[in-house]
Amino acid sequence: MKQITLLLRAHAIRVTREVGLAVLRTEGRLRAARPRHGATRLRIVACSPTYLPTHRRGAEVTLHDVLVELVRRGHEVRVIVGDDRTSDVIDGVTVVSAARGRAAVTHGAWSDVVIGQLSARWQGAALAARARRPFVYLVHIGNVARRSQFGRPDLTVFNSDVVRRQQPWAEPAIIVHPPVRRDSYATTPGDEITLVNLTRPKGAELFAELARRLPERRFLGVQGPDASEVSGALPANVTTLTQVDDMRDVYGRTRILLVPSVYEAYGRVALEAGWSGIPTIAHPTDGMREALDDAAVWVDRDDADAWVSRIEQLDDRAEYAARAQLVRTRVAALDPAREIDNLEQALVALAGGEGRW
Repeated sequence: MKQITLLLRAHAIRVTREVGLAVLRTEGRLRAARPRHGATRLRIVACSPTYLPTHRRGAEVTLHDVLVELVRRGHEVRVIVGDDRTSDVIDGVTVVSAARGRAAVTHGAWSDVVIGQLSARWQGAALAARARRPFVYLVHIGNVARRSQFGRPDLTVFNSDVVRRQQPWAEPAIIVHPPVRRDSYATTPGDEITLVNLTRPKGAELFAELARRLPERRFLGVQGPDASEVSGALPANVTTLTQVDDMRDVYGRTRILLVPSVYEAYGRVALEAGWSGIPTIAHPTDGMREALDDAAVWVDRDDADAWVSRIEQLDDRAEYAARAQLVRTRVAALDPAREIDNLEQALVALAGGEGRW
């Protein structure tokens, strides 16, 4: 009965928002200024529930990295964020607090294209409809039911092939893997064994168990935006950090990265560490395999004995050096610039779509 109630509620929300978007599109056709067709230097508005520097999860960091790449190509970018803050400029990206009413209309009228991500899908879609602008939806999370989605984005941008395959109905669509720049992450590795984001889905319980089994080694746990999800106290050989602004501070202390996640849309944290030649031991999720291919040590997250064994094997200098070279080669071989070029061309084409709005 509860499941039926949730399904009915989701259906009602979707219908309500579809009707709302139809009304906003009508309003836009009647009242909004026409788009700047033919623009090649775009004005881009992105909507996100949270953003840097307050939140630094993969979704926020990836959106920011993509927007910075577009700024470097000469485009102007504003981000409308769902939390209260004063206006700020981060790496050339202007960040403003949640805009409603006339303020939202002003941002929409200024833009050539609107991007939304996560729960800001509605905010972005509504702003785009009201302003007669194309709407682009950036997807970081897989396994999302089609019935829970609403509206028809003019373009859907997926962060991995894995997530794209899970939503085959989304058309048109392109894939833009998270751009992981060497100059943002490369450093000299340290001597600790690290897990980023101490939650159960990310493997916090296994991390604590490994620290207990290997008391002579030093472990580093990085907390995400939520509290640590480890039952009981962490062993004395574990150091924890709260949110970190510069991940080089983490990788500069790390010798081995652990990623025993039950699910990953894409393994960007391992690629970040890879610029410093830090080997990753990971559970073989599809997203991690897409990111690392054969450049990781793959171990089932339920086999703690095997994790201990793989950590000990990396004590061998030759083995460690070989693994470090594999991951350096892998991350250097990726080509985010080409995918950003594809995104830029798609956005310019959308902004130039005569007659669409």
